[in-house]
Amino acid sequence: MEENKKIKGVVTAVLTPIDHSGKPDPRRLAEHIHRLEEDGTDAVLIAGTTGEGPSLSVLEREALLKTGLEAAGKMQVIAQTGCASLTDTLHLTRHAFTLGLNTVTILPPFFFKGVSDDGLYAFYQWILDEAVPPHGKIILYHIPQVTQVPISIRLVERLLETNPDRIAGIKDSAGDLDHLQKYCQAFPQLSVLTGNDQLILAGLRIGAAGCVTGVVNVFSAMAAAIIKAYRQDEPAAESLQQKFTAVWRVLEGYQPYTTLLKGLLALRYDDPGWLRVRPPLDSMPLAQLHQMIVELSRIELPPSFDWIHQTDLAGLKRLERIV
Repeated sequence: MEENKKIKGVVTAVLTPIDHSGKPDPRRLAEHIHRLEEDGTDAVLIAGTTGEGPSLSVLEREALLKTGLEAAGKMQVIAQTGCASLTDTLHLTRHAFTLGLNTVTILPPFFFKGVSDDGLYAFYQWILDEAVPPHGKIILYHIPQVTQVPISIRLVERLLETNPDRIAGIKDSAGDLDHLQKYCQAFPQLSVLTGNDQLILAGLRIGAAGCVTGVVNVFSAMAAAIIKAYRQDEPAAESLQQKFTAVWRVLEGYQPYTTLLKGLLALRYDDPGWLRVRPPLDSMPLAQLHQMIVELSRIELPPSFDWIHQTDLAGLKRLERIV
């Protein structure tokens, strides 16, 4: 199981840029992935929740994955292949491995609520039997506040019993440290990744392998600094996490994360095209974006975030060029 530990560090759930016609924009995506590598991202997750995956067609997700693979450089690429439909999940999972990926993460089927562990086991086992090659691995995706379909400890145990070498880890986006600790204690052989930015350091201390979040589309450098300081046993890890938590608390007041993060990237890249989202999401109003920037500028951020402190009303006005 040692290979599983390769999934660690900062995993960015990559935003999906949308072009003027409402389709995913491969040029902007590739440019953003290049910047993420410079910022310290270790791996990229394509078509996840932050990346508006559930709002994209199977064909669009296939194209995004191809772009991501071509742009990722040395970073590992993980595809989110889970869909409400079992057959769509099978198709996307097969496609990901055909392209050469080693690992996919799979949401539980999220339309029907209150399903049993037996039903979820059948869903995941069907995928493992029909779409995951012997060398392939999956990461289970626990985000019950969105799916209302939790990944229980017993479900993971059952899947490991029948697939001991093909379950790579768990993405825990519940935001509950106690639950994260239960995963870490029950499955030390897996890469457990927190999906909550304020729990990066606390997660590392209880055995998590790192984080996989959307916020690191913008703040990857801060997450990478926390993990580096922890690994080197530096006391600065605590203050770095406190600063990142302060950022997270500002962002928490401006959800949904996809729209606010795209607003920040529009400012960082001076590119109003980044404001576009796929309906039913809506672009962030510039007045809200301005207020969020004002709050973020009160935090003492590293020099690489000077663009936040330097943003003024004129910079925001330039974003009004969006179609």
